[in-house]
Amino acid sequence: MTDPITEACRRVRDEIVENSGGFDGYFNQLEELDRQRLAAKVTKTKNVQKSSGEIQKRDRKRLA
Repeated sequence: MTDPITEACRRVRDEIVENSGGFDGYFNQLEELDRQRLAAKVTKTKNVQKSSGEIQKRDRKRLA
């Protein structure tokens, strides 16, 4: 007896692998998505650091 959820997951995985050009293409796409995610995370971190620096400068001016 097969589990319908497991079968649906396998079917979707097989479609993704087929559309990606096999497992190599699939993993290449995953690596590219991971690089994009990391690049977005670095950009977000830089923006947060910049804005926190600006806040600190404003706080120093208020205290002076």
